[in-house]
Amino acid sequence: MGKSREDNRPVMQAGAVPYRVAAAGRIEVLLITNSSGRWIVPKGGIDPGNSAADQAVLEAYEEAGVVEAEIGGEIGFYDYLRGGRVHRVRLFAMLVRELARDWDEKHRREREWVALEEAIERVAFEGLKRALMGVSAGKRAAA
Repeated sequence: MGKSREDNRPVMQAGAVPYRVAAAGRIEVLLITNSSGRWIVPKGGIDPGNSAADQAVLEAYEEAGVVEAEIGGEIGFYDYLRGGRVHRVRLFAMLVRELARDWDEKHRREREWVALEEAIERVAFEGLKRALMGVSAGKRAAA
């Protein structure tokens, strides 16, 4: 028996690219680790009733402790394979104003502010690298 048409569609997810503008206008990105210890950005499945942008805000709070931020537009996407299915992560720029000291997943993840150039080097997914380059090119939330 073949796969249904629905099984061929990507599982849609939303992610945030949390950033701040540091001294001399240098952009820094807040990266977190996944369960394998790889550096990623906050992301997750889109809950019923949430828009992709709303879900990106929720994931940034749960996974990275972002409590105050300005969400910008969609800056790209990346695909990855898990459990034989393609997952597509829609990414939104997020200018961070405040981080919590304690957050939902603090004991499961590391988080670190890194220079944009270093963030591009650390992440594995090419689509995520391209989205990070978009932050550099000015596709981000208004300051």
